[in-house]
Amino acid sequence: MNRDEVVMKQVGFLIVLLLLVAALPVEAASPRRTPVVEVVEQAGPAVVNIRTEQIVQRRSSPFFGFGGSLFEEFFRDFAPPRLYTTESLGSGVIIEPDGLILTNAHVISRASKIFVALQGRPKEVEAQLVGVDESLDLALIRIAGKKKGNYPHLQLGRSDDLMVGEPVVAIGNPLGLGSSITTGVVSAPLRALSLDKDFTAVFIQTDALINPGNSGGPLVNMEGRVIGINTAIARQAQGIGFAIPANVIR
Repeated sequence: MNRDEVVMKQVGFLIVLLLLVAALPVEAASPRRTPVVEVVEQAGPAVVNIRTEQIVQRRSSPFFGFGGSLFEEFFRDFAPPRLYTTESLGSGVIIEPDGLILTNAHVISRASKIFVALQGRPKEVEAQLVGVDESLDLALIRIAGKKKGNYPHLQLGRSDDLMVGEPVVAIGNPLGLGSSITTGVVSAPLRALSLDKDFTAVFIQTDALINPGNSGGPLVNMEGRVIGINTAIARQAQGIGFAIPANVIR
């Protein structure tokens, strides 16, 4: 047997072996690994919990709890004002690897200190206000510190091509419970709402549940892109939530 015949036999053997390997049954993907699971795994680490502290000044009666409301109100006028620290909770999404976070303006309104908690990191870190637009209810904050980390972040998607019925995921910090998700669909891509007699704003309407604390968190499409910032709910109804569209944010 010459050398060429040996080489041909070896090549033929390899081809047969490859065909046999290709014919082996492939383990089917788990039905539990849905597109929602994959989106949450991708987007979840970029969503932060926001806690703010506000210092407020109040007058309180030294006889609070005694003598009824009229008695308390009378002495409240003579009591010196006192400073109190209050807290509020919200959500945000990291949009730049250096720790730039997008949230709602009302989440950080009148905050004297801003703290954020990242997924998987129990210790809060302080954040600093970068900019705010009260008219759009949007704010930018940045994780404080001299060292700029390579934080997980999400990209802004488009909101001008949304489809009615398109599935979406809302991620946030409802009731301070930490990273939680709700799912739903786009109910209306462009819902115009009159916020007062002189101002009308456009929102994405969704039936994904948005609870207190979800404000400032992202509304994400199945590509893992931020298509909106969860902002408000219709209190007189169920399953009607609103998000600021990504194209408005841009």
